[in-house]
Amino acid sequence: MQGGFDLMLEQLKAPTVSVMYYALAGVQNMAGDPECLQQVVDTESDLVLEALLEHPRDSIRRLATGALVNISELSAVREAEPGTPSEEGEQGEEGE
Repeated sequence: MQGGFDLMLEQLKAPTVSVMYYALAGVQNMAGDPECLQQVVDTESDLVLEALLEHPRDSIRRLATGALVNISELSAVREAEPGTPSEEGEQGEEGE
């Protein structure tokens, strides 16, 4: 699953709009998965999604918005769960 998701993330920068569109649709659907969310963050694809909010095509903007909403919702759920370490990690607080 992750290998395919990596390919989708790479295609967010595709020069062909149809390829970008289908990659965005896949990312939007997969962004609710915790492992995929982590890949989005690790590869800084969230920044690519934010940049796509300025795309001239409405369909691209809508899918980028949907993906970011899904990412945001899952991030909020993860932060609200007790015992879930933050992105900085609980160790960072102890070492300071």
